[in-house]
Amino acid sequence: VVPRPEVGAPQAELTVGAVGVGLEGIGPSSSLTLRSGLQMPLLGLGTRRLKPGAECRDAVRAALRSGYRLIDTSATYDNEEDVGLGISAAGLRREDVFLVTKLPPSEHGDLEDVREALEGSLKRLGTSYVDLYLILSPKGGSILDTWEAMLQVRDAGLARVVGVANFGPVLLDALAKESREPPEVAQFELHFANQQRPLVARCAALGV
Repeated sequence: VVPRPEVGAPQAELTVGAVGVGLEGIGPSSSLTLRSGLQMPLLGLGTRRLKPGAECRDAVRAALRSGYRLIDTSATYDNEEDVGLGISAAGLRREDVFLVTKLPPSEHGDLEDVREALEGSLKRLGTSYVDLYLILSPKGGSILDTWEAMLQVRDAGLARVVGVANFGPVLLDALAKESREPPEVAQFELHFANQQRPLVARCAALGV
């Protein structure tokens, strides 16, 4: 689970932590082993509030040069191209950056729909794969068909891991029961003022 509290930097967000992981001693190099065995950094830069253009490119480059290794974006943020340029400007190898993007609700559907959306994101990001691809919201409907398509684009090598964002415990249970496997990652708002204990408990029970 990737909670995303705000930090003081203008228009930026910090992607931090995982349920069941204490914050003591966590730094940019800290990581969590996902169910598949993939290592996911615990700290990263969320780009939702970054303006497209130089602000986004410079923030991504600065974060990576400062030691952060996870960058979180979405097709709905209209900044994927700038995220890709910022990664290139940082001078790191692609395999050294954990890149997250998301499927918009408008692109829910079958394999053709989901693959076309992901391939568009990959083109804008300037990469052949993402490390984590998330369904941004359940509001697009067709959840089971969309989730099956997400698993298929993962199996095709376009994403290393797939998951969901902004899903509640009922939908997580439904995916676990009705699909061939549950999400590996669930991203949602989580902090002292919004603890979402039922959702946290379901994630722990499902191994998410």
